Amino acid sequence: MRLFRKKLIHLLELSILVPTQEFGHIPIAEIADIIPTVGASMIRDENGFLTGYVYIDTSTSDIGGFVDNAKSLISSSVQLPQGYSLVWSGQYENMIRVKERMKFILPLTLFVIFLLIYLNR
Repeated sequence: MRLFRKKLIHLLELSILVPTQEFGHIPIAEIADIIPTVGASMIRDENGFLTGYVYIDTSTSDIGGFVDNAKSLISSSVQLPQGYSLVWSGQYENMIRVKERMKFILPLTLFVIFLLIYLNR
């Protein structure tokens, strides 16, 4: 099928049949106009909401610093319409999750180390 996407004529020549209740199978060209358009390559959704992704690869700074700078820039210059949301995900989301986990684990580990040192005197 991917081969035929490049040439519309080949796609129309295909005998893609659509089942119907009354007429059996009919060619898709009889019920749909197939025209090339420019747009998203696929429709994605997350938690039931349509989603668009922007992939960023930073080589100038760490991901946390980049996202913090981008957040402040976007919040001051972009007004999102009602019903839209902006979520920073990927490595940044993982970094935030690890940072929250370390707030608990690191003090606990230090406490256990000092407790063991105290008990071994």
